[in-house]
Amino acid sequence: MKTLFITLLLLSNFVIAETNINKKLMSQLVEYYNASEYQKIFALYSDEMKAALPLTKSNEFMEGLKAQNGEIKDVEFFDNIGKETSIYKTTFNNSILSIRLSSDLDKNISGLYIIPFTEKIEPATNTIKANATSLSEKQLDTIIEHSQLFPNNTQVSIALIEAGKVKYFGLLRKDDELIAIDNHNNVFEIGSITKVFTSTLLANLVLNGKVDLDDTIDKYLDITFKDNVKISFKELASHHSGLPRMPSNFDANITDNNNPFKNYGIEQLREYLEKELSLNKKSFTYSNLGAGLLGYTLSKISNKSYQQLLDEVIFKPYEMINSTTDKNTVESLLIKGLNQDGEVTQNWDLNVLSGAGAILSSVKDLAKFALAQFDQSNKAMTLTRKKTNEAGSKEIGLGWFINKKLNGNDIYEHSGATGGYVSSMVIIPKTQEGIIILSNVSAFNRNSEHIIDLSYDLMKTLN
Repeated sequence: MKTLFITLLLLSNFVIAETNINKKLMSQLVEYYNASEYQKIFALYSDEMKAALPLTKSNEFMEGLKAQNGEIKDVEFFDNIGKETSIYKTTFNNSILSIRLSSDLDKNISGLYIIPFTEKIEPATNTIKANATSLSEKQLDTIIEHSQLFPNNTQVSIALIEAGKVKYFGLLRKDDELIAIDNHNNVFEIGSITKVFTSTLLANLVLNGKVDLDDTIDKYLDITFKDNVKISFKELASHHSGLPRMPSNFDANITDNNNPFKNYGIEQLREYLEKELSLNKKSFTYSNLGAGLLGYTLSKISNKSYQQLLDEVIFKPYEMINSTTDKNTVESLLIKGLNQDGEVTQNWDLNVLSGAGAILSSVKDLAKFALAQFDQSNKAMTLTRKKTNEAGSKEIGLGWFINKKLNGNDIYEHSGATGGYVSSMVIIPKTQEGIIILSNVSAFNRNSEHIIDLSYDLMKTLN
């Protein structure tokens, strides 16, 4: 199911009662798909969707989908995720798949998310009492509410920071019961939270006079960019480079859907930059390619590996002893990731694009990173939080998204999602508050958005 996975990867930032808009769009999608009128499907996409999945790629995807699964025979509305996304149980000739369709205000398809169909999971029984934990009743109720629909063997690890003080809570679903566990030292993939670390490395080089944010990266690489394209460090770190979410030659190098980045190395990146590079309008477009390219460029400038840079600039200074890009060094602490069906899945090896999402860490280590953000004398951390651009309804610094205010204070956040994990980090430096959540819930789990929602709901329980 290679072609299916590519679209999931490209569009994993989809916006999360079946709306009339979605019902109409799904009906059109089925009609055009069965008639092989793929250009008409492309015409239904939003501008951002078209940029992420150009016409040629969209046609290839639809052709591959039909070759593997046949025509769509029946569509049944299944569930909603948030206000804009509807889930459909979709029966093809050869399979049953789940199609998640999101729409925007212009009544276009803004997200198309296709995975094998799974039935709903029954809520777990809670055996945890607040008085047996360090949590308030409201905090525990909030955690249980958002965690009861994950599959068995799910673990959720949480750090709550109030006035610079940290407390931890861990949860496991086992045999359909939720139980409290101590997992604050255990390691999970943090996914795209890695991008904040990559931007922190950039900030360190800027403050040391090695680069300027407005420098273009071509002068630091022995790669001739197609059409002499110019991309600055600031544009990469703020997702305003015009680069797509993923390079156009990425899917051709996937040999294992469960570890899709593994075989995308420097040779493939060079080929893309020299022969296929094409920029969209330089407005906000979330780009794994951009963050990965930034990490690679910083490594070339420093003549050190991405891991060496992290160790030298962040992990060792802040005593993040269980943080790494090498899963083999933390194997004894690693919580296995689960796929959308709750089965153990592979860890991701991000190769040359490590700067986009390769870090594994624990909530204890990430709490140390959060506390460093609260130190106003830390110039590198402060620089990453300085607003550089707009990002849809949010603003963006270097890596950090700057979200809606809570009690008049700016919220800095980033989440992460991989095949076996979902994570979230939300901080308010002014009040020294924060929520960090790591889990082995798959990005493809239909309830994965609960991890992100939980982080914000827990922020509201802090003083």
